[in-house]
Amino acid sequence: RMDSAGADLLAASVAFPRLRELDLSGNRLGNAGARKLLGAAWLGQLTRLDLRDNDIGPKAAKLLRERFGPAVEV
Repeated sequence: RMDSAGADLLAASVAFPRLRELDLSGNRLGNAGARKLLGAAWLGQLTRLDLRDNDIGPKAAKLLRERFGPAVEV
């Protein structure tokens, strides 16, 4: 399972130029992992980002929705 440290590595990666959908549901990202994903430039290319069941609180969920719009499920 991915935690916030894994989210940090994922966010820093540039190895996914063609990725359009990412399902990270059921992990342990939490608020810290969610905030790390907010800074990932390449995540803006996604048409679907599933972050359900990651213990992400309402403030971080709001930021994710503002950043990724309808592509994100929290």
